[in-house]
Amino acid sequence: MRISTIVKLRSTLIYCISRLNISPAFVFALARYYLPSGQGFRSIETGGEPVIEFWYFLPLRMQVRCTDQMNPFNYLHLPDRQADIRGHYIALYARYNKRLCSATLLVFDFIDGRWSKSAREPYHRIPLTAIQNSAMRWWGVFLDSLNDQLIKYERRLQEDHPPEVEAQLQKDISKALHSMAARLIRYCSELKSIATIVDSLTAHHRKIYPEDGFWQVATQLRSIKDFAEELEKKTQNILALLFNRIQLSNDRMIVSNGNAMQIIMRATQAEAIRSQQLAVEMRKDGLSVKTVSN
Repeated sequence: MRISTIVKLRSTLIYCISRLNISPAFVFALARYYLPSGQGFRSIETGGEPVIEFWYFLPLRMQVRCTDQMNPFNYLHLPDRQADIRGHYIALYARYNKRLCSATLLVFDFIDGRWSKSAREPYHRIPLTAIQNSAMRWWGVFLDSLNDQLIKYERRLQEDHPPEVEAQLQKDISKALHSMAARLIRYCSELKSIATIVDSLTAHHRKIYPEDGFWQVATQLRSIKDFAEELEKKTQNILALLFNRIQLSNDRMIVSNGNAMQIIMRATQAEAIRSQQLAVEMRKDGLSVKTVSN
């Protein structure tokens, strides 16, 4: 985060605390957005007006064009799709005035500035559910790309390759699959936290509006969670296929080394027999020379 961004965030937080009387717990979590945090809800009076407030941090994953400008340990690289999966958070603080039936939203988006166009997308759509709908679409797009990458890896493992190519292929795919498996665990945890957020939002929304505006978001989230769990199992199955492939390669190497060792042993044995025969012949020649001399 650049210094100018930090200064802007600091001035914004000071204004929010002094003028809007937002929850200190939200400010504390906002200052540590990179750490896991829960949600907040409170019913208070501001300026003599009864209001309902709630806040949360929405974990997001977005597929962007491939780039080598950042540390590869901070994102998931999909080589066949020429794309990177990068994560960020959106912090949202909502205040609803019961008497005036008006809502105020504060949104803090921590996306990389290089993809600010994507970050602005939900703010041009319908309020309240716009961010959640965009989040579900982003999650669905990158999980589909991840699934496509897993299919490519599985096909390569089922093909025959020369030994020198096979060893490097197994090394590269093993590294990629372990990275995917670790991140899928994280993705499933983030989707569970989003499910908790959506459930809370649904409950709060029903107190404000009679219709259930988050029903569509909840159904999309359930399908995305199921898809992520399916990919997690699929990754484990492909890892098992990789281990079998490695074991088969090792077995072939052992057999090949065993055959080579037998050839070497036979050659050594034949050489020993020839050396023994040569020694016998030299002894005979020595006795013959000795007899002639006498």
